[in-house]
Amino acid sequence: PEKVLTHHYRSRHPDLIFFSDLFSYGSTLLTSPHPTVNQDFGVFLYRLMGVTAEESGGSIVNRYEAAAIVDLVLKHIDALETRGISLGIVAMNRAQRDVIAGLLTRELAKQGKTVADLSRVPGEPLFVRSVDSIQGEERDVVIIGLTYGRKPNGELPQILGPFSSKDGLQKINVAMSRSRMQTYVVTSLQETDLEPARRTSHALYNALIRTADCFVEPFFLPKTHPLAKMAQRHNCRVQFLEGVFAFLHESYAERFLLGVYLSGLRGELEDAAELARLKGLEWRLEVVDGSSAFERSRIEDYFASWDWPLALLEERLSDAVLAERFKPF
Repeated sequence: PEKVLTHHYRSRHPDLIFFSDLFSYGSTLLTSPHPTVNQDFGVFLYRLMGVTAEESGGSIVNRYEAAAIVDLVLKHIDALETRGISLGIVAMNRAQRDVIAGLLTRELAKQGKTVADLSRVPGEPLFVRSVDSIQGEERDVVIIGLTYGRKPNGELPQILGPFSSKDGLQKINVAMSRSRMQTYVVTSLQETDLEPARRTSHALYNALIRTADCFVEPFFLPKTHPLAKMAQRHNCRVQFLEGVFAFLHESYAERFLLGVYLSGLRGELEDAAELARLKGLEWRLEVVDGSSAFERSRIEDYFASWDWPLALLEERLSDAVLAERFKPF
């Protein structure tokens, strides 16, 4: 029997899997939240304005976009060499892949470096590949160059490579789900260049750049929620993250101090698996039996009228604040 993927393990920020979840999985994917609050995680859209692409050997190449991608790599050199960050670069066709790889090699040579110098993570060397050859790969940072742009005479290309193919969505889905920390999408076409109502390929391209440009604001529980009221006494706010009520202190904003997980809302096996994942991510976690929450409250208001064990949770939160305050440097 066919089984559908329901849980995503790779990405450390929900934005990294948002496109795939929305267009390939119908917004059904579950992700385990990370306890670290890092604004550098997510999807970033780089717009190149007035850039043209040209035909070379029957394929489209975009030398301006290749230069922009190499510039992004050079800006990551410190992280790649010293912080154990792995990188992958994805182009829409093999010709553009070769242009990027050649330019990267030449620019690194000017600094006395090679691609191997930027491949410090064991088993995860820096790669430059076309979109049809990245299945199974994953890296901390992935740069995706969309390659296509207006022709030098200003015309739009009729065919947009993988965006025009029958399995285009599948290929773009694979590309957009390869990173753990950051995905950069580099585009030389803008929404105003496209005709999504007339061309399916333009609709897919348009959906991708619009999604990449979408920033999801974090959701905090309203101040009237009992958890929020309790948290305010400790200078905290409560954010709801994929099944975890996460407490964020105003003075320690780089990490959630405490996560509250309601067990009993899923199945027993699902709870056990999710708790194992959360503990593996090093959450400071309090597990509360929430099996009666559905009977007495509503998930739509985040169980605001449920009888939360506030005394216990306040004690745990107070301990977490103290532990963070006196944590050794």
